[in-house]
Amino acid sequence: MRSAEQWKHMWSGRSAGAALLAATLASAASAQTYSGFRIEADGCGPQPADVSTGVASAVARLGGAGTPEAGGSYSQCSSGVDSATGAMYATTTLSRAGGTFATLPVVATGSFEEILWIDGLQPGETAVIEASLGAGGGAEVAGATGSALASASLRVGSCRITRTFRSTGELSDTPNCSWADSFATGDGDGLYVTLTVPYELLGPSPLGNYVYVAATVRGEVSFLNVPGVGAANASGQLAIDASGPAEFRFAHPDTLTVPEPASALAGVAAWAALSAVACRGARRARASRSPSA
Repeated sequence: MRSAEQWKHMWSGRSAGAALLAATLASAASAQTYSGFRIEADGCGPQPADVSTGVASAVARLGGAGTPEAGGSYSQCSSGVDSATGAMYATTTLSRAGGTFATLPVVATGSFEEILWIDGLQPGETAVIEASLGAGGGAEVAGATGSALASASLRVGSCRITRTFRSTGELSDTPNCSWADSFATGDGDGLYVTLTVPYELLGPSPLGNYVYVAATVRGEVSFLNVPGVGAANASGQLAIDASGPAEFRFAHPDTLTVPEPASALAGVAAWAALSAVACRGARRARASRSPSA
């Protein structure tokens, strides 16, 4: 079982366990829908979420109303998930500088759900699933009172942990794991779950020999007075390693098969652009409230 410190160094490149997973994936028909696989990007507006449960391994969504350039109120959300690289992001900005606008809360989310099959484990044998989510984020409110938060969560089986960034500056990790020889923890770089899976805890093949893996990032402006500006963003970089006398395969054969998270760069660019917009809006809001305005 790896410590959180060991996990930091493990995912600078592709691990042997990840290579094992990639090597055991079955090829897929282009139109196939994979049971147990779902990625979703959602936020800002009535439009339906961008969801994939089939061949597509990446989703992304932009939403909102109004524009910062117009000088009034606006909302903007950006979210995306790439299951092949494990990169995910969610960011949201709400400005009420121009008056009452939008129905609160304003939320953006990116979520990943997947089944990791464990084939060939025998009585008395044990598999170990180790997952990490490099988790970053932040939240800010300016110009008026309000509340915003960002969060990232990681789940493997019944073990889970959530990291929350609040606009008050508070950062908290909430772990929940009661399986024997398993743990959920976090440090400055991210979230970590190690799940020990004895054969006896798996259901009978072929329907019950798997564990459920999920990760979510979320940005939310939950309360905001006029003329405030609130912004929140969360990012995640998912990695999974599996070891033991078994074969491991994901429900979607492209999951975590690309070592370089190129899509994460697009997410970083989106966060930077929207954060710059939020900062400009916050400065305008503060200026409108200052005595010299």
